Amino acid sequence: MHLISRPADSRFPYLPGIDALRALAVLAVFFYHAGVDWMPGGFLGVDLFFVISGYLITSLLLREFRRGGHVRLGRFWLRRARRLLPAVGVMIAVTMVVGAIVDPDRVDQMRGDAIASLAYVANWHFVYADVSYFDQFQRPSLFTHLWSLAVEEQFYLFWPLLFAAGMKLFGRTRLLLGVAAGALASVALAWILFDPSGDASRVYYGTDTHAVGLLAGVALALVWSPTELRRRRTGPLVGPVLDVVGVFALGFIVLSFVNVHDYDLGLWHGGYLWLALVTALLIAVVVHPASRLGGILGQAPVLWLGLRSYSFYLWHWPVLVLTRPGVDVDLPTELLVPLQLALVLVLSELSYRYVELPFRGQGDVKLPAGWLRVARPALIVGVLAIVAFVGWSGLFASGKDRLDAANAASTAEKAVVVAKPPPKPEPKEPTQTNASPPPATHPPRIYAFGDSVMIGAKEQLAARLGPGFSMNAEVGRQADEFVALVEQLKREGRTPNAVILHMGNNGPLYGEFMEAIQQATGNVGELVLINDHAPVSWIDESNAAIEEAGEDWPHTTVVDWAAAAAAHEDLLWDGIHLKPAAAVLYANLVNKAVREKVSFPPSPKAKAKAKPQKQPRRQAEPTAQDEREDWERRLEMNRGADDQVVDAGDHPVAVVGGAEHDR
Repeated sequence: MHLISRPADSRFPYLPGIDALRALAVLAVFFYHAGVDWMPGGFLGVDLFFVISGYLITSLLLREFRRGGHVRLGRFWLRRARRLLPAVGVMIAVTMVVGAIVDPDRVDQMRGDAIASLAYVANWHFVYADVSYFDQFQRPSLFTHLWSLAVEEQFYLFWPLLFAAGMKLFGRTRLLLGVAAGALASVALAWILFDPSGDASRVYYGTDTHAVGLLAGVALALVWSPTELRRRRTGPLVGPVLDVVGVFALGFIVLSFVNVHDYDLGLWHGGYLWLALVTALLIAVVVHPASRLGGILGQAPVLWLGLRSYSFYLWHWPVLVLTRPGVDVDLPTELLVPLQLALVLVLSELSYRYVELPFRGQGDVKLPAGWLRVARPALIVGVLAIVAFVGWSGLFASGKDRLDAANAASTAEKAVVVAKPPPKPEPKEPTQTNASPPPATHPPRIYAFGDSVMIGAKEQLAARLGPGFSMNAEVGRQADEFVALVEQLKREGRTPNAVILHMGNNGPLYGEFMEAIQQATGNVGELVLINDHAPVSWIDESNAAIEEAGEDWPHTTVVDWAAAAAAHEDLLWDGIHLKPAAAVLYANLVNKAVREKVSFPPSPKAKAKAKPQKQPRRQAEPTAQDEREDWERRLEMNRGADDQVVDAGDHPVAVVGGAEHDR
């Protein structure tokens, strides 16, 4: 078999540049999900897929409509099902079994995710189940990545209907205008729904808010169909000009992969539109017959991966989720990622050769004639049977709660510590006005607000910071919640001695949010900010904002938890959440920072040590007789052979060694 086996399709010319872009997109997604530092914008690879899908599907529909004046919807949907369902069905079945063995406590979640994925509604399932795409502290769902396939399948279901109706009722030009209006409406809705202080998953998952890439591809196909381009004559300069434009577009996309972060505000305020337009421009270049860029990009290894990009995408996520560095596999990221990539490539080849091609009726695997009539329904029944057996049989259910790396942040979603009421003040004796301030007589009032990391140190913090310590920590706490909690203290007229904030793990700390925190803590004695150690893309920027606050804000101290956690990675469950030993380390650092700034009353042990020693009882004044007897006793103890005692009345004199000494 040749290295490259190009799929035969008489309906469409083969476009190597498209497969090259698929390879680029899927690698970007892989490295982003693998957590490498140099690919923070790799998630944008999904948007390349969206533009490609919109372009290719609309080109096929347009070609069919131009030939017969209609679209055979049944055949279209059947072709899509044969193309997509076998590979994803096999992946879901295998992943269900492996996931149930590795993590049986999550069987119920996997069952629901698998059913939603098979029904191609996974994106909305994750929205309503409040499954974050960006919060990957705990073990994520094994099927989170199928949200994008759900968006595409919903597009495959509804767009042919709209296309056929639009072409008949309005014509090509008006349909193009309607598509452009739909793309702008999707961008506007995403802009409106995006909340910078919360999780952006709803906007990211939504078919309505993430449709701009698909619609950009649709618009391109309506004006730049690959079959129509081959019938047009072009001048000698068209090819070079297109190639130059394509190089700039490709450079823009690559720079986006390595520079854009998933929390960048500009991305949610029209950035996806710009990416879709540039991607459409690049596709327009590589599909044009006068351009050489598509052929240059389409080298053999790149095409090999591009043809297997669908299987690669399907398998990359389960492999990464089940082999997390430091949690599932005791290897550093630098060594593990190449091994993960190799495993995904092997699985992609197996899926492509033995699942994708055979179920399309292609490939070089020798199979009996007519086997597809049996294999296709058998595959559907088999996948559903495995999902049902694993999900409902109870065979894989765990009989106990297991505190592993996936749920080790805490066994609780929320932790609250309520301070004891201060004792009634005792009357004090008047003191001089110039006397130094007395030490604290009551425990200081300290409030701590945090997320799942702080939950893990609840007991240790309470034990160290005394009865005046209050704490409110909740899993997944977002930026706006911190502001609301601190503002509530201010509204209630409370003036705590110290406020402790551990924020930034679940979302970036934008400038406006930090300004709100500064204003809300104006009545706080001391503000203690804890920086973060978490496998999220915004961590460096958030820690920089905390460090800047520590330098510029008055009465503000920064606890460098990031450095301490980095030096003790073995004490963390999943790179962020605290094992018991880490909880002690965390609490000690916070306690030290607070006590350096806030006065505490002496502890009982310190009081015992400082208690004055008991004075010896005062004796009566000795009489003359007592003095004489005492003197005689001491003299007798020290007398030598030649010593003499002379009685001189009331003043005895000792003569030692022949010399006289008054006592």
